[in-house]
Amino acid sequence: MHIKGCQKRVIVLSSPECEWIEQAYFILKENTELPPPAEKDMVKAAQKLLLSALTEPERIRREKKRQCFRFACFFLAGILFAFSGHLIFSLF
Repeated sequence: MHIKGCQKRVIVLSSPECEWIEQAYFILKENTELPPPAEKDMVKAAQKLLLSALTEPERIRREKKRQCFRFACFFLAGILFAFSGHLIFSLF
């Protein structure tokens, strides 16, 4: 597909030896006058990108578990507080 008047700097990495990935596309930022990055820099950027994509869902799951645990703790603390208040007032 070609969009008239739109130009992007793209680096296409082909990997015939990889059985899962045929090609990877990296679209470079537009507002930079830097030359295209060196190969080792692209590898580092790709590794960082893949690592963050793989670990982000796990981080979100852990955060949701923490939120549920906090809610359960506050809920139980509220119940205990209300029950203890009820016991104290019922004794007098």
